[in-house]
Amino acid sequence: GWAESWSSAATSSCEDVHVRHLRSEDSLDRRGLCLDRSLGSLEAFMLAVDEGSVTTAQGLIEWFGVLSDPQACLSETVLRDDSEAPPAEHAEEIATLRRQLILVGISGPRDYNERIQVAKRVLERAEELGHQPLLAEASLALGLLYIKVHEIEAARTELGRVLDIGTARQDVELVADAWRALFGIECMLELDRSRASWALSRHAALFDGLEPGLRRRARLLHDRALYLVLDSRLDEAEATLREALPLYEAAGVSAIWEQAAAYHTLGWVLSQMGEGDAALEAYATARELELGSPAETRRDTSSATKLLNE
Repeated sequence: GWAESWSSAATSSCEDVHVRHLRSEDSLDRRGLCLDRSLGSLEAFMLAVDEGSVTTAQGLIEWFGVLSDPQACLSETVLRDDSEAPPAEHAEEIATLRRQLILVGISGPRDYNERIQVAKRVLERAEELGHQPLLAEASLALGLLYIKVHEIEAARTELGRVLDIGTARQDVELVADAWRALFGIECMLELDRSRASWALSRHAALFDGLEPGLRRRARLLHDRALYLVLDSRLDEAEATLREALPLYEAAGVSAIWEQAAAYHTLGWVLSQMGEGDAALEAYATARELELGSPAETRRDTSSATKLLNE
């Protein structure tokens, strides 16, 4: 589960410095900051559990899909990130604002317009505080919400701000998320092959000479498959999706929602290729992943509670 993944990442981070001597103390500080932010996102989840808004396995899977992936804190990209801990006098408020951003990524009683207003308020406060990492995170959340309501130019504006801030701070993962969102606009909404190819190539180029984490590698392959679908290269799209799927599975609970989406894409590709039975099997697998398991829901929630109480 997510809690076990966080504990494993925290242990590996310490052992790389103090046992294996592979990294410097500086790397421990950067990874520690990343892990602290991941744990903060888990606190938002536990507050939702306490409020009774997470009651199904499906709801749990959606939540873990929007939480920060702890294993990403072990990647080389984190060591390049110039982000610093929030100023002590604003740390608690910034943590609260980050929890609000996580909530706007969850489907619930609020519609998209209400969630957009929340993200705007966080963004405005981030500007007042002058905290660039939070400002970029708010712009990314707002950009993704604008995509949902098809306000494309507004989305591009916010995602452009993410690229500017993320590039200046050498936050590779944040910049990658922005390029991925821009790719989604061009590939899925605008159906522009040229611009989709450009956005995908910019995303992939960020990891030249770096080893992306499992979830990022799966995302890159999944997006490549979506581009191949747009380019009517279905055989290649199928092969690329089948390469992405085991990576999503290996990435664990954080990637289940995306793994299900990849199976949905595979089902559509197979149906277009005339492979009806295989398509139905892919769709069925996607549905099983989305529904989850009640037993796993109880176990993962219990381990998350234990982690926060330690």
